[in-house]
Amino acid sequence: MAAIGMTLLLVIKRYIYRILKIILRIIGNIENCKIYEIDTETGISKEVYTMKGLSADERMIEIFVTDNYIFIYRYIDNYGKLCITRVNRDGRNPVLVMDENGEVVMQALEK
Repeated sequence: MAAIGMTLLLVIKRYIYRILKIILRIIGNIENCKIYEIDTETGISKEVYTMKGLSADERMIEIFVTDNYIFIYRYIDNYGKLCITRVNRDGRNPVLVMDENGEVVMQALEK
C-alpha cells in the first residue's frame, strides 16, 4: 500500500484552511480529501470535512472559503468537467451544488 499526499493552504481572516488529498493505492484508487482549519492565533488545527470515495479522474481539487461556507471545486478528466460541493465552515451540511454535467442540483450529501 502506497500513500501520496498533497497540501494546499488558504488563509481567510485568522484561519488557515488546508486541503490534504490522500490517495491510497491498494486495488484501484481510493481517494480522500480532508480539509483542516488552523487558527493562526492559537495554532490549533481541526479537521473540518472529509470527502471520501473520489474517483481517480478527479486530479485537481481547490477550495474557496467565504464567511459562511467552504466551496470545494473538483476538476475531472483533466479539467474537462467540474463538480462543486458546498459545506458550512464547520463542515456540516454538505451539498452538491453542481454535478459533473454542469447542472445545478443543490442536492444534500451524507457526511
